[in-house]
Amino acid sequence: MRECPILDRNILKLNAPARFDRKLTLCRKAAMLELNTIAEFSRSHCIEICAFLVPISLLLTTTTMLLVGLDRSSRLIYASICVAILPPIVLFLHVATWWSIGVVMLPTFILPVLATICLATNAYALIAPKHMRNLLIIISKFSIAKYQQLVAN
Repeated sequence: MRECPILDRNILKLNAPARFDRKLTLCRKAAMLELNTIAEFSRSHCIEICAFLVPISLLLTTTTMLLVGLDRSSRLIYASICVAILPPIVLFLHVATWWSIGVVMLPTFILPVLATICLATNAYALIAPKHMRNLLIIISKFSIAKYQQLVAN
């Protein structure tokens, strides 16, 4: 990775303002080039990226819900949340690369909705884990009762 010339200590000399402007412009161009490269990589490997990010987002969010539902330690839940929010954020950035070139299709709306649901679920687990645990218990009891009705009939 290129080192940004802004961090160069020689630039801080008061007698070289033109040199500073030139290096600042070069640094911006280098950063733009790297962002373009990353965006192009993201678009050219879209299927692979989505095939990884969608299941891992759902899996990690489900793991967070299980940890909350099983009343595990707060430290374990917070660690799970920290890991579980990364794939949805990357998914948002991946879709943003498509929006930046003007691609508007059904997947570019479905994927951000999925990422939002995952982020909201993890935020709910972070903000109100006890309430989420009670909600999960109610849902599981209701589901078990409905399953038993189906089996009985």
